[in-house]
Amino acid sequence: MAAGLDPQSDFAQVTDGLEPATLRRVDGSGAIAITSALRRAVTTREAAASDGKYTTSDVHWHLAAAELPAPPRLGDQIIDASSESWTILETQLATCGSRWNCTARNLALAGGLNTYVTILREVATKGPSGAVEPTFVPYASGVQARIQELSATRNEQHGRQSGIVKAKIYLAQQVLVDNGNRIQAADGTLYEVTGYERPDSIASLFTINAIRRL
Repeated sequence: MAAGLDPQSDFAQVTDGLEPATLRRVDGSGAIAITSALRRAVTTREAAASDGKYTTSDVHWHLAAAELPAPPRLGDQIIDASSESWTILETQLATCGSRWNCTARNLALAGGLNTYVTILREVATKGPSGAVEPTFVPYASGVQARIQELSATRNEQHGRQSGIVKAKIYLAQQVLVDNGNRIQAADGTLYEVTGYERPDSIASLFTINAIRRL
């Protein structure tokens, strides 16, 4: 080791290709600005050796230990300069403790999230007559999502046709929803929330079960 080189604090001085990023804690405790992060793609060999655990679209993020008051944790997210979010799947302290090597995945890209939705919540308002009427207002806007319609049932009663389309709506991040929420697609189509599924792992997408009325 060269005289005067302290690997605990000199990662930023001896590494090229650094970029700013933000580490967002999975428990919601806050975010940490990182001035010197290094991104490297997972190699084909690494992906093959992981037996499907990692893919070549995953990346290694190297974070200077000196910039972090506490170690990165599984499920934490690294936000790059383009506001893309990378979920940490694995961490390892490397180079004499000077940096954290974090294997991470962009769930939006991996899950094919190709649209944006608005999550609406129900509020009670007074109508013109003074009666209380339900109104839906934006709760979360610009949420990256993928809408997958699964099946449709139709029926006819008194000469009028109606039906229900069942759908799953995939999000990269968990959003608190219940049966009082609606999901509005980019084209204005409304879906009623019937429930949600927590992902089995941090590498999975958050799934909302919903219906669309015909």
